[in-house]
Amino acid sequence: MKDFVLLIVVLAAFIYGYFLMGKLDKFLEENESQKHISGSKLRIGFETPAIIDSIADLLEQFSSEYPNYELNLFYGSVSEIINGIGNNKLDFGFIIEESNDILKDKYCSLSFQIKQSVITPDSIDIAVHPINTIEKPVRVIWQNNSNCMEGSFVEKLHDFSEPFLFSATRPNGKKEEKVV
Repeated sequence: MKDFVLLIVVLAAFIYGYFLMGKLDKFLEENESQKHISGSKLRIGFETPAIIDSIADLLEQFSSEYPNYELNLFYGSVSEIINGIGNNKLDFGFIIEESNDILKDKYCSLSFQIKQSVITPDSIDIAVHPINTIEKPVRVIWQNNSNCMEGSFVEKLHDFSEPFLFSATRPNGKKEEKVV
C-alpha cells in the first residue's frame, strides 16, 4: 500500500512538473522575443570622442524617437572602425575625413562638417576646450545592407547633416553631391 501511495505521489509530482515546465518554456519564449524587440542595438564607432559631443543632438533625438533601441557607442582608430563595420561588429562609423577616399567605393557614406565644441568629461569634471575651432569634415560610413533600424538612423543622420552636407556615396559608384 505504501508503495502504491508513493508511486501516485511521484507520478503527480512529475505531471505537475511537466505542466509547470511547459508554462515556464512559454514564458521564457515570450520574454526572449520581447528582448529582441526591446533589446535592439545600434552600434556606432567614433574615431574620437569629440565627434560624439558634436552630434549629441542627433543621438538624443534618435533615442527619444526610438526608445526601444539601444545605442552602443565605441571609439577607436579608423582601421578598427573599418574592421568593425566589415565584421558586422559596428553598424556605423564616424571618421575624420582626410585621406579616406578609398572608402567611397566600398561603403555608403555621408560627408559633412562638424563644429568642435567644449568637452566635459565626467571623470574629471573640467571643461576641455578645443585649440582649433575650425569646422572639420567628418564621414559617416556603413554597409549597404542596412536593416530598417539602420535606415531610420540614416534618415535622421541625413536630416541632421543637411545644412552641412558635402556628399553622399553608395558602393555602386552613384554619388550625390551638394555644393556648399
